[in-house]
Amino acid sequence: MARSWKMTGMFAAGALAVGAMALAPASASAWECQVKLEKKVALDADCNGQADDAGGFVDSLSPDVDECVVYRFCVTNSSGGQPQDLSNVKVSDEKLGIVDLDFGTVAVGDTECKYFPAVESGDSLVCRDIEGTNTAEVTSAVCAVDKDNACARTGSVCEDSANVECNHGEGCLTRTPGFWGNHPDVTAKFLPVTSCGRSLDATLAGAGGSVTEDLCSLGRDKNEYASNQQAQLVRQCAAAALNLVASEDLGGSCGESATALFDRCCTSCDTVGAGCIDDLDAFNNSRDTLLGESGGEISLCKVLGLGPPCNAEPGQCKLARDNGVINPVP
Repeated sequence: MARSWKMTGMFAAGALAVGAMALAPASASAWECQVKLEKKVALDADCNGQADDAGGFVDSLSPDVDECVVYRFCVTNSSGGQPQDLSNVKVSDEKLGIVDLDFGTVAVGDTECKYFPAVESGDSLVCRDIEGTNTAEVTSAVCAVDKDNACARTGSVCEDSANVECNHGEGCLTRTPGFWGNHPDVTAKFLPVTSCGRSLDATLAGAGGSVTEDLCSLGRDKNEYASNQQAQLVRQCAAAALNLVASEDLGGSCGESATALFDRCCTSCDTVGAGCIDDLDAFNNSRDTLLGESGGEISLCKVLGLGPPCNAEPGQCKLARDNGVINPVP
């Protein structure tokens, strides 16, 4: 009788296991998973929240101090070989205040980009507020098949930096209408100035062409203007005129955008242009970039040889608020 053979026990199980291994997909460790982060910056000179040139995103930029920028964050799924999608992809940027900017799922070979400020937000980033080098990082990127952290895989790039160095020129000195109105001895050193179509060459309240009458226009005298808004515009324009002239006299410059703002809003002041009051107020309250030898804010009293003491003298401004005198707007 011929013998028959039958595999039993561990040998049979082993044969099945070998066959199963031959037909199974590759183990989880064989799946590739890579993420690449790229951060770049572009100029937004008119501060409308959008890059001036869609192709102008670079690693380093030198805009004027009062120009704006837009950042672009791009995440690429660069997995090759036996690739897998990336899920729950998020990016943070501490300096910009971005926490877990959500990219969702990034498919194999795809690149997803987001902008900051977001186009739909209408916000803008002024150079003076964010200058320097700052780094973004991928805070989450999950390999879809094996659930690994993609940033732990060889070949992933999970940090990238962009550099913004503001062009300060020689710097811009900025003081508020309140400062200029209450420091007549300092203000007189930078006269005459031209604002709202008039030459202003005095600080004495009630005098024709007194800059104090413009700077201190928010008392009862505001009723002498066509509107309260016009009174505020006249006030902000007088301060802006002094800031521009003082900056130049002290060897600095406030840049083309500040000059353009003044020309747009303060040539005649017969009408209140859209956004003029807010934009001028922001300029007059902006941080000084014209600095002293010590690297700190300039003391006008010191550089002009007026002190100490060099205290505020609010008397003329108080008179100018309620004396019934204004400089007529042409």
